[in-house]
Order: sequence, then C-alpha cells, then structure tokens
Amino acid sequence: MTKVKLVVQKILQYIRASRVDGWYITAVFFLLGEWYSIQLLPFVESFIPLIGMIGIVSTGFWINHVFDKEIDIAAGKDRRFFDYIKPQEMILSSVIVFLLCSALLLYVNSLSFIIGVSIFLLGVIYSAPPLRIKNRPPFDAIANGLGIGVLPFLLGWAASGNNLTAFSVTCSIICGLAVVSHYFFYTSFDIETDKDCNVRTSCTILGFNRSISTGIIIYFFSLFLSTLLLGLSVITIAFICCIPFVSALKLLGDKMHLNFLVGCIFLTWSGVTMFLLTIYSRSVMTLFLFVVTVLFFAYLSFSILNYHRRGYQSI
Repeated sequence: MTKVKLVVQKILQYIRASRVDGWYITAVFFLLGEWYSIQLLPFVESFIPLIGMIGIVSTGFWINHVFDKEIDIAAGKDRRFFDYIKPQEMILSSVIVFLLCSALLLYVNSLSFIIGVSIFLLGVIYSAPPLRIKNRPPFDAIANGLGIGVLPFLLGWAASGNNLTAFSVTCSIICGLAVVSHYFFYTSFDIETDKDCNVRTSCTILGFNRSISTGIIIYFFSLFLSTLLLGLSVITIAFICCIPFVSALKLLGDKMHLNFLVGCIFLTWSGVTMFLLTIYSRSVMTLFLFVVTVLFFAYLSFSILNYHRRGYQSI
C-alpha cells in the first residue's frame, strides 16, 4: 500500500472510530442550545464551533476505544480500525485534535473554550483509569447525560455570544435527562455481553426489565420538567411525540422489536427537533440533519422488515 493510500485509509478508519451517530446527536443538542439562546442559527457563526465540538467529541470516542479494546474485541465488536491505527497513535491523535479544536473554540469565545475543554476532560475520566467512571454506576449514566446532552447544549448557547443563565442550565439539564433515559434503554441490550466481560454498568446492576423501567421513569420526569419549565416549546413537543414509542416499551417482549422502538424514540426526538428548528430558523444545517434522520429511520424500518421476512421464511 502506498503512503497516500495508507493516509487515506487511516483517515477513513479514524472517521469510523469517531462514531458518526455521536456527531449527529451532539450536533442536535448544540443547535438546540444556539436556538434557545438567540432564536437564530447563522451558518458561519454556527459552523466553526460545531466543527470544534465534533472534533472534541470524536477524541472521547477514540480514547474510549483504546481503553476498551480488549473488552470490545471479546464482545465481538468490530474494531478493525486498530489494524491501521495503533492505540498509542490514537491517543496522540486525540491530544492533537483536541488542541486544534479547542483553539477553534477559543477563537469563538472563552466560554465556548471552557465548555469544550470540559467535554474532553469528561471523555478522559469516563474511559481512562484510575477513575474510569463508565464502570462506576450511576456515574456512567450521569456522564453520558453531561457529555452528550448538557455540555453540547451549553456550548451551542455560549457560541452565540451569550453568557450562561439559569434558563440555559435548566434547558441543558432537561436535554441531559433525555440522554440518560436513552442510555438506560440502549445499554440494557448490552447487559449479557457486559457481564461476560466483567463490565459493571448501571444496567448490569439493575437488570434488563428494571433498566427499561428506569429509562421510562426518567423520560416522563423529563417530559414533566420540560412542560412545567419550558411550556410547549421545541423540546417539550419532541418529548410528546415520542410518548407512544416509550409507552410501548413495556408491552413488547421480543428484544428485536424493543431495540427497534428504542431507535424510534431516539430518531423521533431528534427528527421532530430538527424539523421544528428548520421551520423556525430556515437553517440549512437543521434541514440537513432532518434529512439524515429520515434516512436513519428508513434504514431502521428496512432492518425490522428484513427481520420479519427472515422470520417468515424460517417457518
């Protein structure tokens, strides 16, 4: 393989390791924060801090992959990007990308820089020893709420040039609770493999059914807070639109269908949010993310239909 092809391959593998779905959901919360801050989503002013945040979020995933390498491989997860990237190189790349992206955020303003650094530090203590809070329940769930919901929302707010307020913190906490509820939903499907690898999470302690129930309770508590404190705003409407899917989680017993419902909750919440922000702001960015949501939904629907087709063929 030539040097050029090797460089291209490494870039592609870094993108794979970055988890594009992580870019997607943190971008949703970032744009929500900016919208609630100034009721505008200017493209140029949004793009630079958004790129900075996505870069820093990616470093968190890279660090997590390095410290979870053996566990992930034992669990059967695809970690072929380590065929091209050594763990030490991935750690070094994380530091370099963090420094570059934090410089972008510092260019925006000092508050954005501080929040960006907080996202990076949270990613480190989440995965790396000696703290490694991803294996210290309930801090694993709290860290996900902070890193994916609260801090991206606050970064979007700060990137607009406004200082943080009680209102911005309230909105971010509600977004964080939405993430925590979803964390209990999707991590419950990893309980068996986590136990086999001696990984301790909030869900391995609670078990599958109680993890789903905990996620549902947190979800409706988030909806209650959003309705009480934010009224019928974008966030509240997104919560309301997901009620049928959340309610159905206790009605189905097949894990494939439950997994499909969890995906529907995630995509409906994000899709409704981006649809409403597109109407209100006429932003190209939110329109793009709404289209991405529709494509994700189409893929998810195709997967469940294919699952049923294979089931019928086996009868």
